[in-house]
Amino acid sequence: MGRVAIAYAAVAFILLQTGEIILPAFQAPEWGLRLMVVLILLGFPLAIALAWVYEITPHGIRRTPDIEAAPLGRGRPGRFMPRVAFLGLTLATVAAVGWWVVRWTVTEEASTEYAPSAAVPVSADAAGPILSLAVLPLEDFSEDGQEAYFAAGMHEALVYELSRIEALRVVSRTSVTRYAGTTMSVPEIARELNVQGIVEGSVLRAGDRVRITVQLVHGPTDTHRWSTSYERELRDVIALQSEVAQAIAREIQGELTPEEQTYLASITPVDPEAHEAYLRGRYEQSKGTSEGLEAAIDFYVKAVGIDSTFAPAYVGLAGSRLLLGMSDTAIVVERLPEVLEAAQRAIVLDSASPEALAVLAGLKIRLNELADSLQDELQVVVTPDSLEMPSDEWLARYTEFGHQMQRIAATRQGEMTETFAPPRQVLAAQRLEAAGDYEAAAELLRRVVERHPTETAAWEALERLHAVQGDYEAAVVIRREQLARAGAEDEEAAEVAELERHVAELELAVAEKGAEGYWEWQRRSFESKEERGEPFSRVDYAAALVVLGDYDAAFERLEHAYELRDPRLLSLRGDPVWDPIRSDHRFRDLLRSIRYARWAPSAPPPR
Repeated sequence: MGRVAIAYAAVAFILLQTGEIILPAFQAPEWGLRLMVVLILLGFPLAIALAWVYEITPHGIRRTPDIEAAPLGRGRPGRFMPRVAFLGLTLATVAAVGWWVVRWTVTEEASTEYAPSAAVPVSADAAGPILSLAVLPLEDFSEDGQEAYFAAGMHEALVYELSRIEALRVVSRTSVTRYAGTTMSVPEIARELNVQGIVEGSVLRAGDRVRITVQLVHGPTDTHRWSTSYERELRDVIALQSEVAQAIAREIQGELTPEEQTYLASITPVDPEAHEAYLRGRYEQSKGTSEGLEAAIDFYVKAVGIDSTFAPAYVGLAGSRLLLGMSDTAIVVERLPEVLEAAQRAIVLDSASPEALAVLAGLKIRLNELADSLQDELQVVVTPDSLEMPSDEWLARYTEFGHQMQRIAATRQGEMTETFAPPRQVLAAQRLEAAGDYEAAAELLRRVVERHPTETAAWEALERLHAVQGDYEAAVVIRREQLARAGAEDEEAAEVAELERHVAELELAVAEKGAEGYWEWQRRSFESKEERGEPFSRVDYAAALVVLGDYDAAFERLEHAYELRDPRLLSLRGDPVWDPIRSDHRFRDLLRSIRYARWAPSAPPPR
């Protein structure tokens, strides 16, 4: 056995030295050499056991002499059986340990790279489906800290992928960027954003590989539900984004439509250099400045020069040029032919991309403003009328490009107040609210009611904005302020007294029951209007019914609102009040109908 041990050690040393050289040359996984070491160690007791039972002789492999050398050639099985039993036990032990090690080294490694890790136990409150989600900015874990653009690009891609799930309300990227590096707790963030789920994570890029780690937390209870880590080569980064989105979709227990399953499962390889330039372009574009947009255009041009089939780069190129024209009206005309060319190329490559369709819709608005002579010079190949695309209003509210258009509009609120009619300003505020930018929406609405105190739609939108955020006391204050400033003194004394009575009832209901009191008062108010035949929004009526749990009645009002093409239906996708019914197939069917419905022409985004 001593000779066998020495020989085994020598052979093992040679194998390990050879493996250390050969395995990296063939791009073997990192666990390959580790597995080789473990298997060699497991083989040692097996070799010793075999050497104890058998011996190599000039006549071949024989049982050990003290077993075989019996008088007159008679064997002594009594002494041989314990050795055979020991050999069997050694074989069984090595096989079991080897199976466990291989499973731990290979299978678990693969699951870490390709699938989510096991979720930890959660409380009953946190175990149900998550219907609203915020993806916080991903941390940059690169060694030099110079990969912020890459982490930002991965974050934006993840938000984009998840936002295409209709049963899930995802807070826009622009609304969560302020939480980068925040010290706020998860419950505080969830309360501010009015969401159930919070996704946190990090990105590490090293050489030609990228690793993304994400975890899902139930926001209100700060309960960890799931975490995972994926690693890929840069050329597979698009597949990585889709896999992470699929994993999150599974963990939130959302029911995906066949269309959503197909989309999330699609894998599109991309040239790493083109993707690098694209991410840098997205990073610059997100700044929203003229300098950032100019830099973004340069990066997008580089990306499409490397890969002429990379549709997202064409979307970014067209969008940046159009946004630059919005922020600097002096160059809008000269840039439109370039915008049109890039937008049409993006649509040809990916006609289902909401971002590409949003750019095309924005471009249509600009083309409609041009002189006929210039329109004749543009070669329009792809137009919105030739595509099955969502309504312009839906694209303005629920795409990143639409949000960027609203941010540019919000920076010029003073000009808007002077130039545009109040209904257009209310529309812009509602779009900002849909994007989750509550602060900008509230500021714009406040400016409207200050200048136009009789604009009922603005007061209602401002009150609803506070209610959406759960601040019902502030909503009541807005209603009383409206009563005081909207010309109630010009009404008959009896009417003024009636309005005062209604507001007093609302104040009492909120003081006693909070949110429930507010929505019960709303329901009674809508019931009275319905009985008297007065005009009212059936969408707002349905919202009160949803909060109070009467879902069937709510759907009846929503269906009627759709027949009437109530523009308030466009709030369904992003308003948190609808979260309790998002998983209902009737709600999803209605969302799809709303998305592709033809609405009455609305004002273009403010310039």
